[in-house]
Amino acid sequence: MSPTPSVPPDAHSSARAQRAAAIEARLAAQVQTQSQSSSASASASASSSSTGSAPTPAEEHDLLKKLRRIVDLQIMRDNTYDKAQECMETLEKILSNILSNPTDPKYRTLRATNPKLKRSVLLVPGGSDYLLHSGFGVRTVEFQEEWHCAAKTDRKVRLGVEVLRARLGEARERSEAAKRYKEREEREEKGRVGRVLQEAEEDRERVRRRVERERATREREAQQRQGHEREHEHEQAGSLVTPGDYVAQAEVPFDAPSHRGEGEGQGADQQGERPPPYGEEHWGTGRLLRD
Repeated sequence: MSPTPSVPPDAHSSARAQRAAAIEARLAAQVQTQSQSSSASASASASSSSTGSAPTPAEEHDLLKKLRRIVDLQIMRDNTYDKAQECMETLEKILSNILSNPTDPKYRTLRATNPKLKRSVLLVPGGSDYLLHSGFGVRTVEFQEEWHCAAKTDRKVRLGVEVLRARLGEARERSEAAKRYKEREEREEKGRVGRVLQEAEEDRERVRRRVERERATREREAQQRQGHEREHEHEQAGSLVTPGDYVAQAEVPFDAPSHRGEGEGQGADQQGERPPPYGEEHWGTGRLLRD
């Protein structure tokens, strides 16, 4: 078996050097290509921004997706239905005024201190983001913050109006449904309160009638007790002996025959048990005894 021929070390080093040089050349070519493409895109964007040209279809598609996402996931989801409707109507009016009056600068500048703008847009979740993606930007003029829309962003303004008008119908329907539901709840609550008040009034009337019946019953029972007491007093008074009865008994002569036997009376007189005579003086209906 013949031995394997050995490769000199200079050959290995030269091969590695060649491969490294080839890799460096490819990397340099890639870097140069990327720099050329980035500079070309930057110059294109700068030229388009300076000339105010419309965005490409891909950019419009991305912008529409962002605007719809802001409306669906922020304005309509994170706010009440009436607040979302107010925000979208205000935004639509701002952007429509710019499209209707493209040369009037007063419609392109909004003061951040405007109460209507703050309440309806800036303080509403999603309102500021929609302004930014619709072509507005924030700037400071004389220490006052303003929202300004440049003329080169009119295409964004138009896309913002389209998205708002497409979603405003749904927002209004939700707001109206919420209002109807709230009104129905208020009517039902008012009806429940009315029924409770009526039941309470009926309970008070029943209690009042029961109290009157109980009072009348107590008065009737008291009158009956008083009548029974008077009758009882009359009965007791009739069973007692009056002074006239005593006088009538005292006027009976002693020599008159009594209900006892005649012999018994005579025996009593003979034994000296005859009662003393009464005096002739009278006082009132009876007689006074003498000593």
